[in-house]
Amino acid sequence: MPGAKIDIDELRRFINSFGAICGSLREQKDHMNAKFRDLNEIWRDSRYDKFEQSFTETVDEIDKFLRYAELYADYLQRKAQKAQIYVDGD
Repeated sequence: MPGAKIDIDELRRFINSFGAICGSLREQKDHMNAKFRDLNEIWRDSRYDKFEQSFTETVDEIDKFLRYAELYADYLQRKAQKAQIYVDGD
């Protein structure tokens, strides 16, 4: 028997929490980037260059995750809206 079970309020709480967590992650990433730029002023050698490459790759992956998370949050928001319309009978 096909069907869907959804708690709209719980879904909206998740969306809000997920958005807050992603916002915090974005802020921390930006802070980390600023600190990394400062580090460049006091440390430059071959190990720094290797670390810089790893750091840049990691930040790129975080950026990808944040973009995907934003798309997913939008998808969930649309899902919650459709469910609310269905429940309200409009």
